[in-house]
Amino acid sequence: MRAIFFNKKTGVKAILSLCMISVMVFLSTVVPSDAAEDNRCYAHGLQMLHNPVNDKWDLIWSDAYEKGVDSDGNWTHDVFHIRLPKKWEVTYDKNGRLPGSQPLIQAPEAQEPASAAVAGNGNYIVTFEDGNDAGEYTLAQRYAVYDKDWHVIRQYPSTIAMGGHSGHASATDQRFVVFYSDGWVDGGGVDQLGTGDDVYVATLSTEGKILARRRVAVQEKTRDWWPLTAANHKSSMLVWQRYCKGKTYASLCWRSYDPVHNKLGRFVSPRKLKLTYYTYSVTEIPGSDLFVIAGLQRDKKKTCFYLVDKNGKIIDRATHKGAIVRESTPVYANGSLTYPIESGLLRLKLDSGKFGKAFYNTLHNVKRDKKHPLWTSLGTDGYVDKTGKITFFNLGTDQIRVR
Repeated sequence: MRAIFFNKKTGVKAILSLCMISVMVFLSTVVPSDAAEDNRCYAHGLQMLHNPVNDKWDLIWSDAYEKGVDSDGNWTHDVFHIRLPKKWEVTYDKNGRLPGSQPLIQAPEAQEPASAAVAGNGNYIVTFEDGNDAGEYTLAQRYAVYDKDWHVIRQYPSTIAMGGHSGHASATDQRFVVFYSDGWVDGGGVDQLGTGDDVYVATLSTEGKILARRRVAVQEKTRDWWPLTAANHKSSMLVWQRYCKGKTYASLCWRSYDPVHNKLGRFVSPRKLKLTYYTYSVTEIPGSDLFVIAGLQRDKKKTCFYLVDKNGKIIDRATHKGAIVRESTPVYANGSLTYPIESGLLRLKLDSGKFGKAFYNTLHNVKRDKKHPLWTSLGTDGYVDKTGKITFFNLGTDQIRVR
């Protein structure tokens, strides 16, 4: 995939090969510490899904395996899938692939980072930024929809928006939600490479029909991008970052969204949080109307946690001396959220709609590898089995690490 600088008034201004820069513009961040290049050219975007209809667990991710980039400097990811067996065992073939994994989407130029969600009827949506056959737009936010057994309902290349990028998916019982970016503005951001411009939301039926689109943050004076979303049975939460002019940090922003009535909640942005670019998450709390939004302070010494209701109102907050991992999703189990942090794991306890006082560093549960950092920033998600054991999956450049 090529790195493209956008201007919403004049259109595309320049195209640079990714082999000339160490950070992809649309998804720019500090280059992972285990390589001098941007390792996301090998793999980027991972999601764990639990199907409420058949009680199956599925892993979705974008992967180029050992190819990385082609001779023109374009990224070459495809989207892959594997259904977890009842007893997970870590084995790889000679190419570093998980036996049984299947390609869902294959096209010449990259489909990444993969994001996926499962609706109440068991149908799946998989969405991604696509560099293939996007014409003058160069990129498109595309998707496909599958039934509970991964039979195609709406095939690739279905399109959310030409020119769309960095999209993320969530699902209620009755709707799919895709929250995506549009446009690019030169300058600012990480290494002065620029920032996104606007963010939009699209609502789809569980069969994949686009029902509505809405502007979420579209203004001349603001620059908003890197959207994330999570959903409960009825509503979703939309979270993104906003550029702060002349600063090396961003603002964290969110709005609630009702996809049935296509209704947005009020805009919220905590003033005291000076956000490390791209390092935040949003998670729904099962069986409630609550969400937890986490963001890493710019000094990377503490993470701020916000417990919000279905309307986005903050009802409790907490901080802890632990740096959450970029592009990671916590796992909820037994009233607690467990987050991957740079030094291991952090457990955030919830008690009757409030944050508990107990935090635990559970480093003994994480297998260390002397050759690589504990976590990469390529994508991390996990699940809890029926015994209560939590397992995380972390994308590496040549295989998926199991922690």
